[in-house]
Amino acid sequence: MIHIVFSCDKNAMIGIKPLIKSIQQNTASRVKYHLLTNDIADAYNLDIQELDIKEFIVPDFLKQNIRVARKNAEYVKRVKNYMNYARFYFASMFPELDKIIYMDADMICLGDIAELYNTMDWENYYFGACLLDDPKWAGFPANTNLVDIREDNFNAGLFITSLNAWRVNAIEAKFQEWMLKHKESEDGLFTYGTQPLMNLVFYKNFHKFPIKWNYYKIGYYNYSDDYVKGLKLLHYAGSKKPWDQRSGCKNTKWWHLYYEKK
Repeated sequence: MIHIVFSCDKNAMIGIKPLIKSIQQNTASRVKYHLLTNDIADAYNLDIQELDIKEFIVPDFLKQNIRVARKNAEYVKRVKNYMNYARFYFASMFPELDKIIYMDADMICLGDIAELYNTMDWENYYFGACLLDDPKWAGFPANTNLVDIREDNFNAGLFITSLNAWRVNAIEAKFQEWMLKHKESEDGLFTYGTQPLMNLVFYKNFHKFPIKWNYYKIGYYNYSDDYVKGLKLLHYAGSKKPWDQRSGCKNTKWWHLYYEKK
């Protein structure tokens, strides 16, 4: 059994059904789906039988300590969303789970998710994610001394991990430590929201998956059908959402294929 966890509020829930449909169409493996959300009524309205739903009660720590080092109000509102940070609490919110795949709701799966799951190197790592191919997407300023942005950083929209290892290694506390350092820093340690935090916690200590399993630029540039068919998982990251025509999202037909599928 493969356990896949989602974390989002009502604004991104439109992506859950097409994502699950795309996973189901491309795998013969048994999969159980879990959704953590602070919009519980909207989650039940999805009416997905295979979906286990848990309510996320926002901790006081998050209410008091999220900082986004940007001045753009729209960006700050989107990135400051509590459900972006809810994944830091997976180990305590899902005490019954160990090995999981986390996926953002703005994805479409074109490959067999079991193929990815089975390539995880559990002997040497308890966290795996897809490499970034451009350091500007890491979310750190060019002059950062926290990480080498030329080295391997990852997009946090998809990861495979052991929640038992998170409990043993107090990962939740490590996220909080970095959040406080960022909050107390004069200029902020990074410019993105949760992705730099995850890269800091798992810096140089993660199994590296190829970018085809988290193609995070699909909404920003035009690609041929042949190129897209060579990818395994499309990620409409950032502000470009296939369900929002005003966002200018590109390559939306792949999302609509599953959104409209009965």
